[in-house]
Amino acid sequence: MSVQSFRDVLSAPLIERLHAYTKDQSSCRTNYTSWQKELIRSSAAILVFDLTEDLRQEVAAQAKVAHPELNKYANIYAVYHRMMPGSYITWHQDHSWKFGMTIHLNEYWDENYGGYFAWKEGAEVKCLKPEFNHANYIVTPLDHCVFQTTPDAPVRNTIQIFGL
Repeated sequence: MSVQSFRDVLSAPLIERLHAYTKDQSSCRTNYTSWQKELIRSSAAILVFDLTEDLRQEVAAQAKVAHPELNKYANIYAVYHRMMPGSYITWHQDHSWKFGMTIHLNEYWDENYGGYFAWKEGAEVKCLKPEFNHANYIVTPLDHCVFQTTPDAPVRNTIQIFGL
Protein backbone atom coordinates (compact mmCIF):
# COMPACT_ATOMS: atom_id res chain seq x y z
CA MET A 1 0.00 0.00 0.00
CA SER A 2 1.37 3.42 -0.86
CA VAL A 3 -1.33 6.12 -0.99
CA GLN A 4 -5.04 5.76 -0.36
CA SER A 5 -7.55 8.48 -1.21
CA PHE A 6 -10.92 9.20 0.38
CA ARG A 7 -13.72 11.57 -0.63
CA ASP A 8 -16.00 13.73 1.52
CA VAL A 9 -13.96 13.35 4.69
CA LEU A 10 -15.10 16.39 6.69
CA SER A 11 -18.58 17.87 7.08
CA ALA A 12 -19.31 21.27 5.54
CA PRO A 13 -19.99 22.87 8.97
CA LEU A 14 -16.63 21.64 10.28
CA ILE A 15 -14.79 22.96 7.23
CA GLU A 16 -16.45 26.35 7.75
CA ARG A 17 -15.43 26.36 11.43
CA LEU A 18 -11.83 25.46 10.51
CA HIS A 19 -11.58 28.30 7.98
CA ALA A 20 -13.16 30.75 10.46
CA TYR A 21 -10.84 29.63 13.27
CA THR A 22 -7.69 30.29 11.23
CA LYS A 23 -8.98 33.66 9.99
CA ASP A 24 -9.52 34.74 13.62
CA GLN A 25 -5.99 33.84 14.73
CA SER A 26 -3.57 36.72 15.25
CA SER A 27 -0.51 34.47 15.19
CA CYS A 28 0.66 31.11 13.92
CA ARG A 29 3.80 29.12 13.35
CA THR A 30 5.42 28.90 9.91
CA ASN A 31 7.59 26.45 8.04
CA TYR A 32 10.48 28.90 8.66
CA THR A 33 10.13 28.78 12.44
CA SER A 34 9.21 25.18 13.16
CA TRP A 35 10.40 22.89 10.33
CA GLN A 36 13.73 21.36 9.42
CA LYS A 37 15.65 23.40 6.83
CA GLU A 38 15.75 20.40 4.47
CA LEU A 39 11.94 20.59 4.11
CA ILE A 40 11.96 24.30 3.29
CA ARG A 41 14.84 25.11 0.91
CA SER A 42 13.54 28.23 -0.89
CA SER A 43 9.83 27.68 -0.33
CA ALA A 44 7.50 30.59 0.25
CA ALA A 45 5.81 30.66 3.64
CA ILE A 46 3.51 27.93 4.89
CA LEU A 47 1.39 29.10 7.81
CA VAL A 48 0.74 26.42 10.43
CA PHE A 49 -2.27 26.80 12.72
CA ASP A 50 -2.51 24.58 15.77
CA LEU A 51 -6.13 23.58 16.31
CA THR A 52 -8.01 23.77 19.57
CA GLU A 53 -8.51 20.44 21.30
CA ASP A 54 -12.21 20.45 20.34
CA LEU A 55 -11.46 21.07 16.64
CA ARG A 56 -8.66 18.49 16.65
CA GLN A 57 -10.96 15.86 18.17
CA GLU A 58 -13.75 16.63 15.71
CA VAL A 59 -11.35 16.41 12.74
CA ALA A 60 -10.00 13.11 14.07
CA ALA A 61 -13.50 11.70 14.64
CA GLN A 62 -14.64 12.54 11.12
CA ALA A 63 -11.41 11.27 9.57
CA LYS A 64 -11.88 7.97 11.46
CA VAL A 65 -15.34 7.59 9.91
CA ALA A 66 -13.85 8.12 6.43
CA HIS A 67 -10.95 5.76 7.14
CA PRO A 68 -11.64 3.40 10.11
CA GLU A 69 -8.00 2.21 10.11
CA LEU A 70 -7.18 5.44 11.97
CA ASN A 71 -8.90 3.98 15.03
CA LYS A 72 -5.85 1.82 15.70
CA TYR A 73 -3.70 4.86 16.46
CA ALA A 74 -3.64 6.10 20.05
CA ASN A 75 -2.45 9.64 19.33
CA ILE A 76 -3.71 11.73 16.44
CA TYR A 77 -2.41 15.24 15.82
CA ALA A 78 -4.05 17.69 13.38
CA VAL A 79 -3.00 21.15 12.12
CA TYR A 80 -4.26 23.55 9.46
CA HIS A 81 -1.79 24.58 6.73
CA ARG A 82 -2.01 27.63 4.49
CA MET A 83 0.52 27.26 1.68
CA MET A 84 1.26 30.68 0.16
CA PRO A 85 1.84 30.99 -3.61
CA GLY A 86 5.36 29.75 -4.38
CA SER A 87 5.44 27.34 -1.44
CA TYR A 88 6.27 23.65 -1.53
CA ILE A 89 7.46 20.82 0.71
CA THR A 90 10.56 18.86 -0.32
CA TRP A 91 10.82 15.06 -0.51
CA HIS A 92 10.66 13.50 2.95
CA GLN A 93 9.33 10.42 4.79
CA ASP A 94 7.70 11.67 8.04
CA HIS A 95 9.79 9.26 10.13
CA SER A 96 8.41 10.73 13.37
CA TRP A 97 4.90 9.46 12.60
CA LYS A 98 3.22 6.14 11.76
CA PHE A 99 0.85 7.73 9.23
CA GLY A 100 0.05 11.02 7.56
CA MET A 101 -3.15 12.30 5.99
CA THR A 102 -3.79 15.47 4.01
CA ILE A 103 -7.33 16.78 3.60
CA HIS A 104 -7.63 19.41 0.86
CA LEU A 105 -9.89 22.38 1.67
CA ASN A 106 -9.88 24.54 -1.47
CA GLU A 107 -13.26 24.33 -3.20
CA TYR A 108 -11.59 24.84 -6.58
CA TRP A 109 -8.04 24.05 -7.65
CA ASP A 110 -6.90 24.54 -11.25
CA GLU A 111 -4.42 21.89 -12.34
CA ASN A 112 -2.08 24.68 -13.49
CA TYR A 113 -1.71 25.99 -9.92
CA GLY A 114 0.73 23.19 -9.01
CA GLY A 115 0.60 22.09 -5.38
CA TYR A 116 0.15 18.42 -6.27
CA PHE A 117 0.80 15.77 -3.60
CA ALA A 118 3.45 13.40 -4.98
CA TRP A 119 5.04 10.14 -3.85
CA LYS A 120 7.53 7.58 -5.12
CA GLU A 121 6.72 3.99 -5.98
CA GLY A 122 10.06 2.46 -6.89
CA ALA A 123 11.50 4.56 -9.74
CA GLU A 124 8.09 6.03 -10.58
CA VAL A 125 6.72 9.32 -9.23
CA LYS A 126 2.93 9.54 -8.89
CA CYS A 127 0.88 12.55 -7.95
CA LEU A 128 -2.63 13.69 -7.08
CA LYS A 129 -4.27 17.04 -7.74
CA PRO A 130 -5.71 18.71 -4.65
CA GLU A 131 -9.47 18.05 -4.71
CA PHE A 132 -11.92 19.61 -2.28
CA ASN A 133 -12.53 17.52 0.85
CA HIS A 134 -10.47 14.61 -0.48
CA ALA A 135 -7.85 13.03 1.75
CA ASN A 136 -4.58 11.35 0.84
CA TYR A 137 -3.46 8.78 3.43
CA ILE A 138 0.05 7.32 3.72
CA VAL A 139 1.72 4.87 6.05
CA THR A 140 5.26 5.97 6.82
CA PRO A 141 7.95 5.84 5.81
CA LEU A 142 7.06 6.82 2.23
CA ASP A 143 8.96 9.30 0.07
CA HIS A 144 6.52 12.13 -0.66
CA CYS A 145 6.40 15.86 -1.27
CA VAL A 146 4.15 18.73 -2.35
CA PHE A 147 5.02 20.39 -5.66
CA GLN A 148 5.46 24.15 -5.70
CA THR A 149 2.37 26.28 -6.14
CA THR A 150 2.46 28.88 -8.90
CA PRO A 151 2.69 32.64 -8.27
CA ASP A 152 -0.95 33.06 -9.41
CA ALA A 153 -2.29 30.19 -7.29
CA PRO A 154 -4.60 30.93 -4.38
CA VAL A 155 -3.51 29.96 -0.90
CA ARG A 156 -3.57 26.13 -0.70
CA ASN A 157 -5.50 25.17 2.46
CA THR A 158 -5.22 21.72 4.04
CA ILE A 159 -5.65 19.84 7.25
CA GLN A 160 -2.62 17.70 8.05
CA ILE A 161 -3.21 14.72 10.32
CA PHE A 162 -0.42 12.61 11.79
CA GLY A 163 -0.56 9.72 14.20
CA LEU A 164 1.39 7.48 16.54
